[in-house]
Amino acid sequence: MVALGSVFILSVAVLAQTPSIPAGPTVSVFEGEYHVAACPRLAGQAPKSMSLAEAMRAGAGPCRVCEPNRNDQQVQSFAANYAVAISRETAPIRAAAAAERSRVAGEVAAERARVAAEERKLAAEAAAAERKRREAEPLVRVTAAQAGSILNDAAKGPRNNKSRVLTSTSSGGSCSSGPAESRADGRRAWPSGHWRSSCPSCTPGSRGVPSRAVRSRSASC
Repeated sequence: MVALGSVFILSVAVLAQTPSIPAGPTVSVFEGEYHVAACPRLAGQAPKSMSLAEAMRAGAGPCRVCEPNRNDQQVQSFAANYAVAISRETAPIRAAAAAERSRVAGEVAAERARVAAEERKLAAEAAAAERKRREAEPLVRVTAAQAGSILNDAAKGPRNNKSRVLTSTSSGGSCSSGPAESRADGRRAWPSGHWRSSCPSCTPGSRGVPSRAVRSRSASC
C-alpha cells in the first residue's frame, strides 16, 4: 500500500509540473502559414484569424516574408516556450494522418495495377479469339493444273508486252525519234542524242525496219 501511494503521489506531481499551453497571441493564417497583421502577402486576401496555439496545432508555420517569430515579440516568446510542447502534443495526430495518406496511396496503386492486369487479360483474350477465327476460315486450295496455268500466264506477260511495243513503234518503217535532217552531201542525219543501239525502231529484225545494210544505203539511222 505504501508503494502504491508513493507512485500515485509521484504521478500527481509530474502532472502538476506539466505546463499548460495557453492560447497565445492572435495571428492571421493564410495558405498554411501564420502572419503578422501587416504582412504584404495578406494584401487583398481574406486570412483566417486564430490563436497561435491553434495555428500551430493545425500545422501552420511562420511566414517566410514577414517572419513573425523574429519581428513580433509576443509570437517569438510563445514559439520559444510552447512550440516543442505543441509538436509533441500533435505528434500522434500527424502520425495518423501520414498513415492514412499512405493507406490511400496504396489503395490507388493497387487499383491501377488491377485495371492494368484486366486490360492485359482482355487484350490476350481478344488476340486468342482472332487467332481461332483465322484458323477456322477455309483455306483456298490451288490444284497443280491451276498453278501451272498461273505460271504460264506470268511468263507470257512480258513477251507479249514487248511485242506490242515493237509493233507500235515500228509499224510505219520509220524511227520514232523524228524525221531525219538533210545534209550538204545529200545524206540524211538524225538529230543529236539519237542512239540507234537503244532505239526500238532502229533495232535490226524489227517488223517494218530495214536491215543494217539497207539503212546505211537509204540514209536511215
